[in-house]
Amino acid sequence: MRKRPLPRYVIPKQLAAGAVGFFFNVPTKYRVLGCPVQNEPLGRDYSVMERRAETLNGLIDEWQRQRKGDLVEAPGMPKYGTVDWLFREYKISRAYLDKVAKRSRGDYEWAMARICASGMCCPQVRNR
Repeated sequence: MRKRPLPRYVIPKQLAAGAVGFFFNVPTKYRVLGCPVQNEPLGRDYSVMERRAETLNGLIDEWQRQRKGDLVEAPGMPKYGTVDWLFREYKISRAYLDKVAKRSRGDYEWAMARICASGMCCPQVRNR
């Protein structure tokens, strides 16, 4: 059987029950520099681990570009520090993915979209 490659910063560990679990491990040098991405367990399922690791690696890459002074923007991407950005970060967080039932996520996303569309979160600056 051929071993599949692990994504960056993912380490396998033998669990007490004998199965292998995956963990995302942010390098110490990044934590010292203030990287906001935290270490976290990724579970035992390879495909679930792979998707979550891709997201976490993307956040580390984005943080690295910001730290180096590059503008981190893409078409339609919310600006850093806005409520749109906060909602984006929340929707990829463990708090949202683990604690909000899939059945309720539509309601959450509808409410977030309504708040952002209403202009309550990012009012336009008016010239007087």
